Amino acid sequence: MTETSVFFGVLGPVEVRVDSATVALPARVRVLLAALLCRPNRTVSVDELTDIVWSNEPPAAPATLRSHVLRLRRLLGDGSDRVVTTGPGYRIEVGARTELDTLVFGEHCESARDAARSSDWPAVWTAASAALGLWRGAPLADVNCDRLHRDETPGWTQSRVEVTELAARAGLELGRAAESVLLLTRLAAEEPHQEGVHALLIEALAVAGRRAEALAVYRRLRTALARDLGIEPGARIAAAHQRVLRSGGNSSTPQGGSGRTALPDREPPTGPVATGADLRPGPGTVVDGSGATLPEARSAPAEPVAAPLRLPAAPATVLRQLPADLPFFSGRTEELRALLAAPAAGPAGVAATVLVTAIEGMAGVGKTQLAVHAAHELVRAGRFGTLQLYVNLCGFDPDRPPADPSDVLAGLLHALGVDRSLIPDGLDARAALFRDRLHGREALLLLDDAADAHQVGPLIPADPGCLVLITSRRSLAGLDGARSLPLATLAPAEALQLLASAAGTERVADSPGAAAQVIHACGYLPLALMLAAARLRARPAWRLADLVEYLRPAGIGALTTGGRSLRAGFDLSYRRLPEEARRVFRLLAVHPGREYTAPAIAVLAGVDPAAARETLELLVDENLLIQDTPARYRLHDLLHAFAAELAEGGAPDRLALHRLTVWYCHSARAADELLRAHSSAVRPRYAPPLPPPVLPALRFPDHDRTLAWLDAERANLTAVLSRAAEQGLGPPVAALAVSVSWYLHLRGPASSLLSVLRTAQATVSPEADPALAARVLTELGDCHTLARRYQDAVRHHERALELHRANHDRDGEAATLLGLGSAHDRLNRPQEAVRCWRQARAVFAELGNRLGAATCLVNLARSYRALERFDEAVAHDRDALAAFRGLDDEHGQAQALAGLGELHQLLDRDTEAVGYRRQALLLYRRAGDRYAEAEVLDGLGTSYSRLGRPEQAVRAWRGAHSILTDIAHPRAAEIERHLAGAVGHPGKRPERRSYARSR
Repeated sequence: MTETSVFFGVLGPVEVRVDSATVALPARVRVLLAALLCRPNRTVSVDELTDIVWSNEPPAAPATLRSHVLRLRRLLGDGSDRVVTTGPGYRIEVGARTELDTLVFGEHCESARDAARSSDWPAVWTAASAALGLWRGAPLADVNCDRLHRDETPGWTQSRVEVTELAARAGLELGRAAESVLLLTRLAAEEPHQEGVHALLIEALAVAGRRAEALAVYRRLRTALARDLGIEPGARIAAAHQRVLRSGGNSSTPQGGSGRTALPDREPPTGPVATGADLRPGPGTVVDGSGATLPEARSAPAEPVAAPLRLPAAPATVLRQLPADLPFFSGRTEELRALLAAPAAGPAGVAATVLVTAIEGMAGVGKTQLAVHAAHELVRAGRFGTLQLYVNLCGFDPDRPPADPSDVLAGLLHALGVDRSLIPDGLDARAALFRDRLHGREALLLLDDAADAHQVGPLIPADPGCLVLITSRRSLAGLDGARSLPLATLAPAEALQLLASAAGTERVADSPGAAAQVIHACGYLPLALMLAAARLRARPAWRLADLVEYLRPAGIGALTTGGRSLRAGFDLSYRRLPEEARRVFRLLAVHPGREYTAPAIAVLAGVDPAAARETLELLVDENLLIQDTPARYRLHDLLHAFAAELAEGGAPDRLALHRLTVWYCHSARAADELLRAHSSAVRPRYAPPLPPPVLPALRFPDHDRTLAWLDAERANLTAVLSRAAEQGLGPPVAALAVSVSWYLHLRGPASSLLSVLRTAQATVSPEADPALAARVLTELGDCHTLARRYQDAVRHHERALELHRANHDRDGEAATLLGLGSAHDRLNRPQEAVRCWRQARAVFAELGNRLGAATCLVNLARSYRALERFDEAVAHDRDALAAFRGLDDEHGQAQALAGLGELHQLLDRDTEAVGYRRQALLLYRRAGDRYAEAEVLDGLGTSYSRLGRPEQAVRAWRGAHSILTDIAHPRAAEIERHLAGAVGHPGKRPERRSYARSR
């Protein structure tokens, strides 16, 4: 079995990955985990944890803390064994080199320091870069605990400052001044009073030939120190300033030695050479139509001229066109890192081609904000300082058509200083001249709101010193050479930070619960959050709770301020779609689920599956639909609300829902038949008649793919069933319910199965369809047994038995007798159970149902165990095992093997018990019966413990606990007690288990 991989991160928002899957944590559990991770591999007492987790409230009881620990373990799944209970508290166990970013960060920092002591600058650069790569933002950014922020983050922050200085120093020694400048510029902005950082930044800027900026850094620091602290710069910063002032000559690279350059003695030019020159004609020259100077022509005196000759002025240049950076930018750490990393290596000549990045995403997701912020970050870091071009391409503008690329090029050329009279007419000629104007120049070109790849293709320069950022609601996959940067909605912590920045930190901090509701109502969408925050700022008397009350009833219509509206943005994307795509988009809101497949949408829309998939892929390209996994699609919550507003309603939508429900009924019935064929499930065979599906139902090739489809479609199946019941669709509701009942019985939790069956029961009348009503009652009885409501199970089975006998349904009668016997067995009534199972066995024999007869043998063996008739129990289990093997029924074999394991444990033959249970475990896993798997693991834990093998016992119990917690079964608490006893008393021999299983 592959060992579970776990990674924890606190250098930024808390991050948890188990086997590469990200784990989302509730706020309180996140504080608990953070407290443990701040003291890795050390026990934190219950009192201290309680004080930390409830730091801003009255402390909770230890039992409440235990429930949060239990929830944490459940969320960690296969990594739950990392959280260990000790006598005085809890401990989280992590591997120093792989599993916690602060430990890995500390190792890299120490490696960088060691390498610096021996002047091994390449090693310093490698170690320091690795350390900084772990830093994702402010430590514990999404942890609401003042104590942890006060006690833990300052040390990490100081270590980051030190390792950044080491990285920058190494960069200077290795001739990577531009990268050193980038590192130090960011750090200086975050640490405005750190003199060491600013001194090193001054040195790095000077080495990079940017003397004016180096001097400006000194001036800014001196002003800040005087204003904020009332002091003058110290000796180190003053010395760095003096070195820049004294440096003379141009920048040059010394021969040999390190890659560092000498300090420049003058500021480099701030713009293109031709742009800053005095273009006025001198004596003896005239200016032709192209702006070139010609020798003055000498001629005879002419008639007096009425007015002096007017020479054409030099064309104006507009070279720094970026819009202002936004004051409320938040989050996007990874995306921003990707945008800044590629051009960070240096100016023109490093890359082979121009670097083009297309930032793509749905309306309101913050594409322009990210592009503009990244552009300003690059300029602040010393890149593209003299040439930044910006164009709004109006690809999705409600008032203007998409910009013509030929007109865009004319504007760009004029901004670059080309006289309008010299701009050629054709698109290709203008594109060629544009590429020529940017040849050899370091330029940043931001093309905002692109309509498609055809619009932006001619606008791409050719020089590798250029960087092009494009934003678009559409996929630009057709743009050659461009890398795509898809933009999703904000993470919860980023959305909260944006709301706090835009609406006021104190306002948000005072009402964390209401703030969470606001960001959820806004769908974690930046534009929606900005609009909501703007409304809150305009209502000083409002609290966040008032904003929630305003947003809740109005929905997407509430997200509007002044002339800006989220609905308007969505509507523009929708109106640009072809008619068929608009129809399918509307129908997505009719689908009761929130995740779609092409076959289901084909049924809903009444089209061919290939056509449906093509339309869904188009909606993905338009960023109106999200595809997290291949062949499955979903709508953002706010886009779903928008689609629901557009949906027609009435008869057409009701007919589409009926088509979908019937198709799901047929597909689920096919899945159920295959699933039951691979199990020992004995259920009534009656299935209600269904109309034919409009498109062929799904067929499944094997057991594993059947389970995979049911797992993937589980939420859709239950959602379709609920909506169909609401719409009064009748028989398909009960048909779908009984088709998914065995799957839900296998996968749990019992509450889901109970909800489905109660929905079916409400739609079925015993008078109208007594056979179907009886089957639903039988399924309900089995469900109540699973949920440990045994008296309710007896009541439902007895009523079902009456109906089956009245209908002369012998198959249903036998299946119900099986369930009734199980309920009596759980109520410790073995004699009544034996009576039911013997009756069932007689009926199955009459019907020739070998599977039912074999199942009766397994159940009788269980009752004989309860009656301590062990020889008969062993004989029945062995007969059942032989019968199930003859039927090639692995699930039934697992039941018989598990029974033999239980028997051998009761007879104090634990070694044999382990052997039987290990065989049963493998077969239950193949069948996908999670509860039975947990039950066998629990028994294995007991046998291992009795054999003096505590580590294997704990491993088995943890596996059982993980499954039972996941399916919300009440036995999880019992396993928790087993684990607590195993940890507290590792050598204690457990009591003999009761003979009766408690399912």
